[in-house]
Amino acid sequence: MIYIVFDIAKENHYASIADSNGQIIHEAFLVKNSIHGFNFFMDKLKEYNIPISDCLVGMESTGHYGENLIQFFHNKGFHIGIINPIQTDALRNSNIRKTKTEKLILT
Repeated sequence: MIYIVFDIAKENHYASIADSNGQIIHEAFLVKNSIHGFNFFMDKLKEYNIPISDCLVGMESTGHYGENLIQFFHNKGFHIGIINPIQTDALRNSNIRKTKTEKLILT
């Protein structure tokens, strides 16, 4: 399985590609929020000979900013996972111990 992770924003997204062993295939790179940017991403994927059927695309739900990208990937046949940002924030906060400095600031 190949994991493709998108950080969604208004005009520019960032994508990273990794395999199921955690090996980075491609570090984060800019993908414009346009058909030209999406096709640029597809060209990047072709460079690594990665079949669409082996990919899982993940991104946080960001309202309308990611809708065009989601539709593009859906039409291409990608598996897509949309993550609730409230859940990822809670998970991140539950697994991090606070340092002494952070405790002093919070109290």
